[in-house]
Amino acid sequence: MFFLLEERPQLARLLLERVIIAWGPQFIIVLLLIVFFYLLADRYVPRLITAQSETALALQHLAGAVEQLLSRDNAFQREQDVLLNHVARRVDSLHRLLESHRRALNGRLARLAPLPGAKAANPREVSAGHNSGPAKNRRAAAKRVRRSRTS
Repeated sequence: MFFLLEERPQLARLLLERVIIAWGPQFIIVLLLIVFFYLLADRYVPRLITAQSETALALQHLAGAVEQLLSRDNAFQREQDVLLNHVARRVDSLHRLLESHRRALNGRLARLAPLPGAKAANPREVSAGHNSGPAKNRRAAAKRVRRSRTS
């Protein structure tokens, strides 16, 4: 507006007269609002910009901390995977070894136990009854062998 006053004073005067006449007191209110918003922006925008830059800096630090935490977590996870894979392989090999020993022991026990329905060769076992003596022990061993085969 000041530019118009300097370059073309007649046009500026005509514009001001028409605006002031047409708007009247509303022109003054709008002019005061524009000045108020300009002063408000001039005073608070630098604070807003500083707050925004501080917020951006804090978010950048947070992102760096999260990235560092993730890299540590990945390293810890990798270390756990390496160690646990080794332990798992060792446990599997021990399990296979124990399973082979159990099968061998069950095979020996099965050979020691008499077959069901076979007659006893020793007359003492027959006279001692069904639930006593070495025959009872063999029957119990045979039952254990049968149970271990089914499980």
